[in-house]
Amino acid sequence: MNRGTLFVAVAALVVILTGCSSNGPQPNIPGPAVTPTTTEEKEASPEARATPDHLVVSASSVQIILDDGTMGDEFGYFEPIEPVAAALTAVFGREPVTTTYEGIPSVDYEWNGMSIGTDGPAQRPTNPEIIMHVTAAEVHGIGIETVDGIQVGDPVAVLEVANPSHRWQRDGVEELVIKVNSVPVTPDDTQRTFSVELRSLPSDGPVTQFSAPIKNFE
Repeated sequence: MNRGTLFVAVAALVVILTGCSSNGPQPNIPGPAVTPTTTEEKEASPEARATPDHLVVSASSVQIILDDGTMGDEFGYFEPIEPVAAALTAVFGREPVTTTYEGIPSVDYEWNGMSIGTDGPAQRPTNPEIIMHVTAAEVHGIGIETVDGIQVGDPVAVLEVANPSHRWQRDGVEELVIKVNSVPVTPDDTQRTFSVELRSLPSDGPVTQFSAPIKNFE
């Protein structure tokens, strides 16, 4: 065999071996690991399950407490009333009865057992925009209580001893008025305060309603 024939034979063999190598089985290289987030995992998240459970009313704000014990939204009485009414509508799952008054900026939003109202925009630090009135321990399945855990229907004897109170005649019946959770208008103005005001009618009965924030000045 001459050198030319030998070179052709070797080249052909290289081509055949190369083709066999490229068409043969490839190594099994694993892809990157993927950890899917399942629907069950999302539904198990506490944030996904938490829903409004009750409201806590103080002299400065109202907190929405969720059923997992954490606080949701919080709003103060100097905030605009419209977004607060919208937030409470979402909490109660019910639209309020809205009452407006011709010629004045007053408006009331009332649910069965609770209402918020305004006489116009806030004027800090003495005139809040929102006043809340509560006449039921529960509104559409949402409990309402003071920061001390007091609800409409609770006894008031201990509260009267520990807090400023007075009695007066209302429609021929003695009513007991108690102010709790008082906070100063400003840190430097401790004489003027806002409070949660509890009322009991008759005076020897349980709490019949409470309101916030109530001023001790005009």
